[in-house]
This record gives sequence, structure tokens and C-alpha cells, in this order.
Amino acid sequence: MARIALERAVELQPDYAEAWAALAIVVIDEDRHAFNSRPDSLYRALGAAERAFDIDPASLMANYALAETQYFCGDLGAFRAAAERTLTINSRCSYAMAHLGLLFCFSDDWERGLRLAQRAIDLCPHHPGWYRYGNFFHEYRQRHYAEALAIHQKINMPDFWVARCFAAMTHAQLGNRAAAQAEVERTLRLWPEFERIFGMKHLGKWFRNQPDLVEHILEGVKLAGFRLRSENE
Repeated sequence: MARIALERAVELQPDYAEAWAALAIVVIDEDRHAFNSRPDSLYRALGAAERAFDIDPASLMANYALAETQYFCGDLGAFRAAAERTLTINSRCSYAMAHLGLLFCFSDDWERGLRLAQRAIDLCPHHPGWYRYGNFFHEYRQRHYAEALAIHQKINMPDFWVARCFAAMTHAQLGNRAAAQAEVERTLRLWPEFERIFGMKHLGKWFRNQPDLVEHILEGVKLAGFRLRSENE
């Protein structure tokens, strides 16, 4: 419904940069989250983001949308350039800062990403829990599972399948079998298609140039008891 509304908005006002940027972010979700996918999601998302930027190069939303779409298109150089422009335009937008920080972490620039994540948390004390996912994975990748679980407990997103999945894999790495199994069941209730879609291909969209971390995540997911389809492994 959001996509339909935004497509209609840019038809009615084709020079509305904010609407084009919002459309780009919704369309990129077709690929990165496997939401209501249509053909050529990445191409359409990038086209919408570039249109937003062409209309208003000084727009925070346009630059943010361009950064996100470039990241998921796999152009990390273009992502970093757009991300830095976004942060320059508004250095106090905690949402953009937190999400770009997360993508810096996921592209293996942990130092930059973790600094941005902490800055976003400082700017917005009552922040959404996902602001802490960079910190969570920083601990998990070092096999500091107890520390990762402590951070995860602060994320507090009980109805988000991502939170339940990552709780499951961390409990499994700690040997908490009963807790891991409970989280597996919660994940599958929230996203019944999880085991069909989730895997190396899906994770590779998010974690760029970090094959060891992708394998480490899959190790924990399988240890928790998820049965991933072979084509996704």
C-alpha cells in the first residue's frame, strides 16, 4: 500500500524529491527484505533515488535513499560518498546516522560504523532497538557471545523476526538449547518463509565483503535448529 501511494504521489508531483526518495527506500525493501517483490527491484530503486537526487541534491532524504540503494546494489564507493553527504547535510538526524552506521559496519568499516551508531544513540536516548545491531554483531563476530546477548536484550523488538533469529543463534552459540529452540519457534511464527529464503544469498546482500561473518552467522543459525533450504546455504 505504501508503494502504491508513493508511485501515485510521484505521478501527481514528478518534481517532489522527498516522495521519490521514499519510493526508493520502499522499493529496495523488495530486495533486501524480500517484501512483495516485483522484477528489477534494484534497478527501479536506484532509478527512483537518482531521480530524487537530481531534483534536489541538497535533500537529506535524497542522499540517504541514494546511499542505501547504492549499498544494496553493491557499489560501496558510491554508497560511502552518498552516506558522507547525508551526514554533512544533517549531522543530527539519528535515524539516517544509525542506519548508515549499520551499513558501514556491515561493509567491514567497523570503526566508522560503531562511531556513528554511538553518536545516533547519544542524540536519541529513546532510540529504536535496532540502533544497537552494529554493536551486537561487533561482539558476535569476535565470538563474545555473552556480550552480544547482553546487547541484544537491550534491542527489545519482540515481534521482529530478525531479533528472534539472532537471539536464537546467540543462545545456540552459548549452549542454551531450550532458549534457542524457543526463539526458533518464534522466528518461524513471525516469518513462516524464513527457512526457504534466509541463507548465504540473503545475508550477502547485507554483509558486504565479510564472507567469514556470513559463515559465522549461518553456523549459529543452523546450530539453533533452523533447517535452511540447500540452495540458500
